[in-house]
Amino acid sequence: MVFIHGGGFQFGSGASPTYEGTKIAKQGVVLVTINYRLGNFGFLALPELDQEGQSGNFGLQDQIFALKWVRDNINAFGCDPKNVLAFGESAGAHAVGMLMASPLAKSAFDKAIIESGSWWDSEHGSLSTHDQAFHIGMEWAGGRPLSQLRQLPARAVVNSSLWNSNTDPTLTAFSPSVDGYVLKAAPAAVFKAGTQLKVPLIAGWNRLEEILFLGRELPYNTPELFQAGLNQLFGVAPALYPAGDQSQTNGSSNALTGDLIIREQTWEAGNLHALAKNSVYEYYYTYSSAYSPVPAHTAELPFVFGTLTNGGLTATTPKATDADRAFAAQVVSYWVTFAKTGIPNGGGLPQWPQYNSGGQVNQLGNSIGATSYDFARFRFIQGYRGRNGRLLASWRTMNA
Repeated sequence: MVFIHGGGFQFGSGASPTYEGTKIAKQGVVLVTINYRLGNFGFLALPELDQEGQSGNFGLQDQIFALKWVRDNINAFGCDPKNVLAFGESAGAHAVGMLMASPLAKSAFDKAIIESGSWWDSEHGSLSTHDQAFHIGMEWAGGRPLSQLRQLPARAVVNSSLWNSNTDPTLTAFSPSVDGYVLKAAPAAVFKAGTQLKVPLIAGWNRLEEILFLGRELPYNTPELFQAGLNQLFGVAPALYPAGDQSQTNGSSNALTGDLIIREQTWEAGNLHALAKNSVYEYYYTYSSAYSPVPAHTAELPFVFGTLTNGGLTATTPKATDADRAFAAQVVSYWVTFAKTGIPNGGGLPQWPQYNSGGQVNQLGNSIGATSYDFARFRFIQGYRGRNGRLLASWRTMNA
């Protein structure tokens, strides 16, 4: 099991205590966590760099190299090199989805799990083109030649492009782009064509993904402002995001934010993968307790790894209970069983149905089991993709 960490492609580490692998390893697998270049070190694109080799997606190239290293060397650790799972959360999930669409990652892994992300879409549309990445890179370089940039101390490079978490990193930071090398086309177009990596897939999202992204919402101070924003974005104010009063407006604004940044594309990647006759299992994460009170973005991670710290998620959070540990044991077992067999079921776990385009998802909550999910909002957003798989170009500068 090879884990790719999140952090918006700007921060994070495979060495985070949350990803400590004892609970997973005790179930008979080897867990590998990796690091990769981030920010401008990972995703700087410049014409001068292109003269040496394709620039823009060095971080994704690092991930592919790591996965191929595992494939070529994991037998020395007692593992089967033909049974490698790639999984990630947030930016790590986006990375796995993009690698599934990359010709360079062919045969690099045999199964995949994407937790809250798939293609690096956002409220500003699809990931950057190479020309857009060039624009960001040249603006940062400020006319300095590559030889001069390479003389800068590493700390100065990092500090020159610090990201504000209230802005969209697809627009305001160095992040993946369609570079023509790692990514030949928008990942959604690759998935729609059915030419992505043919591997069993788990894909899922959390009930309140939007909580970490509320600084990026459409204006919603009044129902009228929110409806105007919807009209600007979609050309209509859809009833799927109602704004009859202020309370309803607030809820719709929150829902739209989580849908655009995380939920829709995660569902769509799984849905298209299933339509291409691949095995897909989708989940909806809703678990809450005193230890983990809100099923927000990243909330599932301590349960996926079984790393429920004695002090809780923060200094003031209550300790994990037996119920928390029992839930974590089930989630770990689902992930490990899928890693071993390509099917998450077995070992007394509640049955997880295979997904189809009209199908059920597995609710990972205080009770676990198959449930129906209304995909109407997701299908509505999906309808705004062009033939090239990209969301509307006008979104890129809207509310930037």
